[in-house]
Amino acid sequence: MFVAWNPQVLQVDLVFSSPQLIVVKVLPEDRKLFYVSYVYGQNNMMQRRRLWDNMIVLLPTIGDAPWIQLGDFNVVRKMTKRLVGFDANAAMEFNACLDTIGMDDMPFKGLWFTWSNKRGGGGDIKSKLDRVLINASWLDVFPESETTFLAPGISDHSFILVSVLPGISRKTPFKFFSFWMKHAEFKEELQKS
Repeated sequence: MFVAWNPQVLQVDLVFSSPQLIVVKVLPEDRKLFYVSYVYGQNNMMQRRRLWDNMIVLLPTIGDAPWIQLGDFNVVRKMTKRLVGFDANAAMEFNACLDTIGMDDMPFKGLWFTWSNKRGGGGDIKSKLDRVLINASWLDVFPESETTFLAPGISDHSFILVSVLPGISRKTPFKFFSFWMKHAEFKEELQKS
């Protein structure tokens, strides 16, 4: 896994690197700084736990800055009808990690299943392993951003296209992160409003 950019357009600083995760701080000239995590989750659940631990350990570094994570998380969040190989324990651990770090899937267009064994016919297996995750700050700063999962081409994974569309005014969907309910003052604020 590698990350490339044009230094004439962006200042990018490496924050963290491991075999499963590269995190960079991006300082564009015209916007607030943000963090990007590139993920390649291992097939082994024990190794993926290190990925979840690393994501949690990074939270104090990132703080309330906009944060986007994208790539192959190699775990499925919830069961779907056509899905094969669902691991409920892995999904629970992944969802617990996302609750802890306050991230959820970015709304997307394109393909639902982002990985296929490409066997076709009765032996075809499909799954949603690739995702784009964002925190609430990302939505605040980049409400016009969107994700598209494109056709995979020769790869067994879909290509991920994240676009930040400047100047387009549109209604943004209401986004509720379940971790908000765990905040000590949540019930009080809810009653006030």
